[in-house]
Formats: sequence, structure tokens, C-alpha cells
Amino acid sequence: MEDGRSEAVENATIVCQVHRSADLSPGAFTASYAIKLDEQQKRQHEIQSTRQFKRRRLESKGKRNSKMASQEVREGETYKSSVDLAVREEQDTLEIPPPITTPTLESVPVENIEHVVLFDVETSGLGDDAEILQLSANTLNNSKHFDCYVLPENTYVSRQASQITGLSIVDKNGECILLYNGKQVDTLSQRDAMCNFLSFLCELNGPCLLVGHNAKAFDVKYLLKLITKLGLEAKFSGVIAGFGDTLPLFRSKYPNLQSHSQPNLYKHFVNSEYAAHNALEDVIALQTLLDAAGVSVSDILNHSVSLKSMMNYQHFLQRKKIRLNSLKIALCKSRDKVISLVWLTK
Repeated sequence: MEDGRSEAVENATIVCQVHRSADLSPGAFTASYAIKLDEQQKRQHEIQSTRQFKRRRLESKGKRNSKMASQEVREGETYKSSVDLAVREEQDTLEIPPPITTPTLESVPVENIEHVVLFDVETSGLGDDAEILQLSANTLNNSKHFDCYVLPENTYVSRQASQITGLSIVDKNGECILLYNGKQVDTLSQRDAMCNFLSFLCELNGPCLLVGHNAKAFDVKYLLKLITKLGLEAKFSGVIAGFGDTLPLFRSKYPNLQSHSQPNLYKHFVNSEYAAHNALEDVIALQTLLDAAGVSVSDILNHSVSLKSMMNYQHFLQRKKIRLNSLKIALCKSRDKVISLVWLTK
């Protein structure tokens, strides 16, 4: 029995072979341990030969490759396996752009204002690509009025905008015409409309403060966009000192009201209704509302923004949107969503 055990040790274990080559006789513990290792190796080989083990090995390899691919997408080139740590000049380096800060919105000094002009626009939609369809203005003392309908370059009007404003565009004998509540209205091109509006402001002989309800978030955006598109910034900067917004004014002055939309404010203070979402009707109603609510020019100036500040703010919003869109694309391509898209836009 001892001879058989010794023969098994000598023939089956590398440990014993190493001892023999060194002219050493393996002790009892070494021989026992060598046999144990040999038996473990044999059992492991038998397990690795089974179909179940091979299937699990392939599944594990697939999971490792998937994890590595996702890490490479998130971490970039430096996370890839066998990457060269040396800096290579031929490789492009992607840099995170410096952060952009929200510009300071400066109010308009009272000495810079000669006239207060109420204004309102109606658009072809609510998105950034929407265009002005109607532009109306009214001096605060009701002495002068301006109103025109504008034929946009993109003749599409969203269903939601059409339901709100009553404006729509149809094709008549190959020509696009603008309808208000189903009736055709006379229109001007974008350039003619803005040039006429510029002339209206110039006739007032002094810098103007354009005031609207929710103007900062809506009306000003589309007005400045069209002015910039037509290259009329310099001309309008000579007649527009800034913009006033009566929505934050009413929220501050009457915080306990349930709604601060212009139609609801008009109903509350004037105890009546009007044809809302027609630009001309909106500016006339806003004049009546300001008088009924006891809003002064000083109140309006406290919620005003200079033209330069407003243009910087619109530029900031455009840059912010571009960066958010590029980051959203990168996140959508990644398998692991590290940042929530909802949190990202906050």
C-alpha cells in the first residue's frame, strides 16, 4: 500500500518531481498535500469539461464585455483596455467648456424713459421656431396705436396656437393667406412689419419702455429673435430702452390671487371679459387693467429689464439650450444613465 501511494505521488504530482530533481525525499505532509492538489486539479478539469460550465463561462464573458463597453462610453478613451498612457499628439482632446453663468438683469433707470408703450405678439406656436403673426402696441396714454398682421416665412401654424389665437394660414390659388377666425386679414412681410413698428416708435421722439404681460418669457423672445434675424438691432437699440413685465408685477403686488393670467386679472379688477389672445385687444385690455389695479409707472420700472441685459439673457438661453442638447445626446447614447434628463434641465 505504501509502495502504491509512493508511486502515485512520484508519477502524478509536480511537487514530488521537483523534490526528486533536487535530490530531496518528500516528507509525509508534502506527499499528502501533493496528492490533494492533484485530485483538486482533476476534479476541476472534469467540471470545466461539462456543458453547463462552458455555458456559464460564455455568459460571464458577455457580461464583462458589456460592462467594459459601457465604461468606455462613460469614461472615454482612457478607460479602454491596453490603452497607451503616453500622450499622443495625433489624438483629439475633448475639453469640457467653461461654465456659463446667468447674466445679471439690470433694470431701466427712470431718467432713460420718455414713453411707456404696451405691446403684445401672437405667434404661430409655442416653440423656439415659432414666428410672429400679429404685433400690436399702444402708448400708455392711449394717444397712439400700432397693429399689423405678419405673414411668416414658415407658413405652418400649430393646431394649439390656432385654437388659442384664431389665426390660421391657408393656401388660396397658390398663395398663402392669413385668416383670423376664418376671415382673411391684410398682412405685411416680416421686414415691412418691423420697419413700420420701428417708425411708430421713432415718431414718439424718445426712448421707449415696451411693457407686456409675461413679456420676458414670451413676447420679448420672439420680438428680439425677429429683430436679430433682420439685422435691425442697432436701429431698435436707439428707440427701445428696455422691457417691462406686468406678470411678476402683479404676482408681487397681489400675491394672494389664485391666478395672475391677464384674462383672470382683468375679470378680477375690471369685473368684465374681453377677446383675449388678439394682440390689439390684449394691449387695450392691459391699459384698462393697469388703471383699475392702481399700477403706477414706478411699479412697472421696478420690474423692468434694459435692452442690453435682455439681449444678453436671450443669448445665454440659446447657449444653454445648445449645451443641454449636446449633453442629452451623449446621455442617450450611453447605456448607463448617470444623470437624469429631468434633473439636467433644472
